[in-house]
Amino acid sequence: AAERYIGCKYDSWIALNYKTIETFILGLVSFWIFRQTNRIQWLETGVRIKQIMEKWSETSRWNFLQKFYLLEAEEHFCNERYESAKLSYDVAIAFAAKHKF
Repeated sequence: AAERYIGCKYDSWIALNYKTIETFILGLVSFWIFRQTNRIQWLETGVRIKQIMEKWSETSRWNFLQKFYLLEAEEHFCNERYESAKLSYDVAIAFAAKHKF
């Protein structure tokens, strides 16, 4: 089942859970590093991780949709689209509350 999410095999759900958390944090950190350094590679990494979260959210909205919207908000913020960022932050918060995160 893990292969559906990340394209490689994990022996346990614990390993899969660790990988999803690690991926999400990498996305957040990438956007933060971009804001500190203005190095485009970090923005690109954050966008790539956001796309992964979007794909994962198609199979498990409960686990990944709030993470996707938070990463989307961070991308908007990095690109100085502050109104869009606020909307995405609000949606992320709403989904997190709805799904008890």
